[in-house]
Amino acid sequence: MKYIAYYVSVEPLMPARELLYGICQMHQVETLEDSDQGIVAFIPAEEDDGTFKEALENFPLEDVQLSYETMEFSPKNWNLLWEQNFDPIEVEEKVRVRATFHQADENFPFEILIDPKMSFGTGHHQTTWLMLKALFDEDLQGKEVLDMGCGTGILGIFAAKKGASQVLGIDIEPWAAENARENAEKNQVEMPVLLGGDEHIKEQYDLIIANINRNVLLEQIPLYSKHVKEGGKLFMSGFYKMDLEKITEAAEAVGFKFISFIEKEDWVVARFKK
Repeated sequence: MKYIAYYVSVEPLMPARELLYGICQMHQVETLEDSDQGIVAFIPAEEDDGTFKEALENFPLEDVQLSYETMEFSPKNWNLLWEQNFDPIEVEEKVRVRATFHQADENFPFEILIDPKMSFGTGHHQTTWLMLKALFDEDLQGKEVLDMGCGTGILGIFAAKKGASQVLGIDIEPWAAENARENAEKNQVEMPVLLGGDEHIKEQYDLIIANINRNVLLEQIPLYSKHVKEGGKLFMSGFYKMDLEKITEAAEAVGFKFISFIEKEDWVVARFKK
């Protein structure tokens, strides 16, 4: 499968980039990463019907200068794009996410090796950063964890590094599942990854982590409730702070109790307990 990469630049950067996030959610964007100038959005070439381009060309903020370039490539080129455009990610001097071509840094308690193949979750997006912070602050020793929509596997890998006794990753994209398995092997952690969706959720878990998007989360929250143990937790991200109330209402309606949330540039991680 081929992809179209949209390199979108905006000046000034904020709040234009936040609006770009919303535009991406309404179109066929499959993977999204931040850049210093704006965003890089990836759309399967066969699904790129021109509506995303039209939305960019009709950007609603009149005082913002927006430009974009496109490039067609296949997933096998993703590592080259990653190497050319992205630096290691640091989460409060606690966690460092790097690729195999970056130098190691022993000053961080945890390092995670991620070589992506079009999979969302390199740590550059605010939601992945927030999830890593939330997991760092959580005692995972001996816990059973489900990483729903695992992408590169970064969150499940980190849970395993933090002492989780069992971690399962699930993703609907074949290249994501393959990539997560490869990254788990690079990090020398045990994390089976299943290709598919919620049909693979069979057990109960101490913690479910789901960094997806608001609509999918709202649809799947009742299912998460059935598969989180009593006293277990649910961490969700992939939505804006303005959606927190709706997410909280849906979670509390099926037996979860809101614990807290953390935010970064209007994106949030919400933490719940059953």
